Amino acid sequence: MGDRLRGPGAATGSQLRVPVPATFTPTVGHRCYTYRMQPTSRVFPDPPYYAVVFTSRLSGDDDGYGDTAERMVQLAAQQPGFLGVDSVRDGLGITVSYWRDEASIAAWRQHAEHTLARETGRRRWYEEFEVHVAEVKRHYGFRRTPDVSDEPSQ
Repeated sequence: MGDRLRGPGAATGSQLRVPVPATFTPTVGHRCYTYRMQPTSRVFPDPPYYAVVFTSRLSGDDDGYGDTAERMVQLAAQQPGFLGVDSVRDGLGITVSYWRDEASIAAWRQHAEHTLARETGRRRWYEEFEVHVAEVKRHYGFRRTPDVSDEPSQ
C-alpha cells in the first residue's frame, strides 16, 4: 500500500522528501531527450516557495543542447535557494525548477553562464519558449511502498 507524502504540520516534520534528478543523463533519439533520475532526494520547505516553469520547442539545430541542459541543472543545483528540478522532453520540453524565494530566481537568471546558455538557446536551439514563475502555496504527493502482501507467494 502507498504512503501519502505529508506537507506542513505532518507528524513526520515540516519537510517533504521526494526523488529529484540532481543530475541528468540526456539520451538523444529522434530529437527526444530523456532525463534519467538519479537516486537522490530533495527537501521542500513549507510553502510558500516558487516554481519556474520553462516550456520549449526545439528548432532543427539541437547540437550541444543536451550537454548544456545537463550543465545548467548541475549549475542551478549549486545556487543558493535552489530546491530541485523536474524535466521531460518529447517534442514539447517542460522543465520545472523549484526555488526558496524570488531573490534566488533573480540571482539564477543573472548568473553569467546561465545568461550565455539562454542567448545560445534563442540563437540556435529554440523555435519557441515560455517561462512562468509561480508561487507554490501547498504541496502533497504519493509514493508507492513495497507491501509484503503484494509479493507473489511461493
